[in-house]
Amino acid sequence: MAISKNPHLWCCEADVVQLDSFVLEKILPKTGLLYPLAEISLMALVVDRVRPSHIFEWGTNIGSSAKIFHHITESLGMDIPIHTWDLPEDVPHGQHPGENHARLAKGLARVHFHRDDGLRGALAQYQIEKAKDPKIRPLFFVDGDHFYKSVIREITGLISVQDEFHLLAHDTFVQKPDAKGQSRESWVGCPTALQLSAQDYRWLNVGFGNPGMAYLWGKGKSSAHSSWQQKWLTGMDRLEIRLEKTLYKLMQKLRGN
Repeated sequence: MAISKNPHLWCCEADVVQLDSFVLEKILPKTGLLYPLAEISLMALVVDRVRPSHIFEWGTNIGSSAKIFHHITESLGMDIPIHTWDLPEDVPHGQHPGENHARLAKGLARVHFHRDDGLRGALAQYQIEKAKDPKIRPLFFVDGDHFYKSVIREITGLISVQDEFHLLAHDTFVQKPDAKGQSRESWVGCPTALQLSAQDYRWLNVGFGNPGMAYLWGKGKSSAHSSWQQKWLTGMDRLEIRLEKTLYKLMQKLRGN
């Protein structure tokens, strides 16, 4: 079953009838609706489009995404390893799964669990696999700490070591300016990270509400931006966020809301 069309680098197009049938008939009966349907569909489309040799993802949490990736690859006839990272047991974090770590994906033979900083662990494993096969074609799934600084660190860290990159970023729904939470920081951080570290790129954002997911792909290993340029771009992002919030609150007052 071919669910992606036009496999050249700059076009991400689905055969929507095939994609819908694949998700509804092959994936949901095995997984249940662990993610919003639009996000599961994007995961399936990207896996079929990229045909990765490995999937590297973080944070594992209870194992939802690892389980979905397992059944997507299985249904597409892809016998590939899925490596997933979460923070060590003794590291405090608001979304730390605790005893529920990876419970949904345990027992799946191709899913390998690790405890480490996601970016550090994934890059180390990537280098190990690349030493075995220089033609490695990884797909990364980023679902760690979604604060702006972390988004910049993780995405630029992935892009800078690859000639061609493909990654999925979770929690990218575009929220109103005064919304609390981290999705807005991911949405702002993704394009800036691409601008900082990619020679050429595209990104596709999906989701009709939280959490949202984006597919980022393109050519990596651009000429390194100076620290001054990086500070300038990230500073402009923060200024934009503050101005948006201020103007939004002002308009709410003027409208009597």
